[in-house]
Amino acid sequence: MEKELELVIEKFPKLKSEMTEMRYIFKDEIEIVKRIQTKGLNGNEELVLLLRDDEEVAEALKLPLQDTFLFKEYLGAFYDKKVEVILSEISVRSFALSERLEKNPLTIKVAYKKSELVIKIQYTEDETPLKFIASHIKGSFIRGRFKKGTLLTIENLPTIPLENLENEVKLILNSVLFDIEYNFSFDFEVVYINSLQRKIRRRPKPRYEAPIEPVDFTFKKYIPELIDYFHTGEKVDYAPFKFICYFHIVEFFQDKSAFFIVREKLKNIVLKPDFNLNVNLYVTQALNLIKTESEKNQTDKTKIQRVLKQFIEQEEFKTFLTNEELLDYFEKDATFSFAQPLVLKAIDFSSDEKFIESLTNRIYSIRCSIVHSNPDFDVKKAVPFVASNENIEKLRYEIEIVMEVAKNIILKTTEK
Repeated sequence: MEKELELVIEKFPKLKSEMTEMRYIFKDEIEIVKRIQTKGLNGNEELVLLLRDDEEVAEALKLPLQDTFLFKEYLGAFYDKKVEVILSEISVRSFALSERLEKNPLTIKVAYKKSELVIKIQYTEDETPLKFIASHIKGSFIRGRFKKGTLLTIENLPTIPLENLENEVKLILNSVLFDIEYNFSFDFEVVYINSLQRKIRRRPKPRYEAPIEPVDFTFKKYIPELIDYFHTGEKVDYAPFKFICYFHIVEFFQDKSAFFIVREKLKNIVLKPDFNLNVNLYVTQALNLIKTESEKNQTDKTKIQRVLKQFIEQEEFKTFLTNEELLDYFEKDATFSFAQPLVLKAIDFSSDEKFIESLTNRIYSIRCSIVHSNPDFDVKKAVPFVASNENIEKLRYEIEIVMEVAKNIILKTTEK
């Protein structure tokens, strides 16, 4: 691959290309695989492409990668005076349309800023700079998906500054794709780059191999709704919705947890040695307790804190973060870039009380940002979530903790 690297550097001098080595252990043998990493694409300088062999290098050399302006948020690019965007089919019906678009591209004309845009949607396996880039993003787990797929092109664009181009194209796409869905019931969406990569990289967890011999399990009566929420979270790709799926398991107990707390405290009151001697006093305490814990006007934040206090133990949670190599991240503040910055304070392990309070604040803040979309909403209550690459990457860390909370709740509410 040394010769191929020289060719890449010669063809694309403005890009940053280097050789990397991957070590694979097969029994007692070590195999070293060399690959070429390239980054510095105009518009998205930090995105890394991985060229795995001489054939992929040969394909890259045929394309104007150095002259391609790549979008940051979704798979879109500008080159040769036209825009390309890769689309993803949302429904089964749209998959059927994709096959028809292979023979008969859909052409749309749109009046836009004194120009008439010519937009084509086609299903093709033709190699383009954008499709090549999409298939070679380092860390992508669906690498072969874009060899053949739905491609949208926009021609006859008026002059738009490159720094504004991605946002302007997104406005055009919103208009065209929604009109297609409204009129013909075919629904497409852009492919967000952050959806192709798993950003949290740490040591692979050891997993049990599928057993050959019979295995003994104990029957446990899980709450069906919680299992459904958890499985939905596993299936959902869009990070904000994935967070909410796991959060639903917390929400399930926001009012139910009051019953558990009242039950335990009433049991303690009844078992007091002087209960019969001071029955009036204790009954009054019990009534006040029931009233306080069952108040429907308690804030959601208070209810979440009550759930976490019931099901989450500090040492268990800290051990989880340590084992998953996440402790260092959550012991620091995290700042999300929304319309106004949202700062999530570090999780405080100095005491059980501060631990639950800080964990509650962190989960509650993200939950509010995701579920509230009103930009004029009181900033003290929520700053609406913005799904940029940077914010999605940080949200994946927050998903790790709400998923662990969900697991604990499922396990600790099981009947055997």
